[in-house]
Amino acid sequence: MVDNGWTLGIFTNHLQTTSVNSIKPRLYQAKESMNSQEGTEAAFQLAFQMKKNFVLRAMQADFVRQQIDNSTGDIIVCGDFNDTPASYVYNHIKGNLTDGFRDSGSGFGYTFRELKRIFRIDYIFYSGSFEGLRYDSPNLPWSDHKPVVCMIRKNVL
Repeated sequence: MVDNGWTLGIFTNHLQTTSVNSIKPRLYQAKESMNSQEGTEAAFQLAFQMKKNFVLRAMQADFVRQQIDNSTGDIIVCGDFNDTPASYVYNHIKGNLTDGFRDSGSGFGYTFRELKRIFRIDYIFYSGSFEGLRYDSPNLPWSDHKPVVCMIRKNVL
């Protein structure tokens, strides 16, 4: 968007899934039937698929970062990264951008409802010309992820 010489680049993404939800039923079924061989095979399938998806997400993160680096003006990046704040994906895409949750959020801030509700894998990042005013991730039932809402304001120089 260009208005009076001001440029804003908005990047949205949905990176490769972890595949946990697709394999989880097989793990639960093996546990219920006490079939250790099936459980072991399912666990290996999950580990293999997760490793494959980690690599795909890293390549996607490289592409997103390249697009950010090639843009001019202010930046907003948001989406489902399917990875945690400790990951390569998060840190590579974030770079020197501000994480909206860390800027104006509070509490634990999980966004993924599964796996004990401990993972924050959905993000809003923005360039330093913005200031976070409010961040929320409301508990709405529409997805296995909670939405992420961040109110920001452009700093006036």
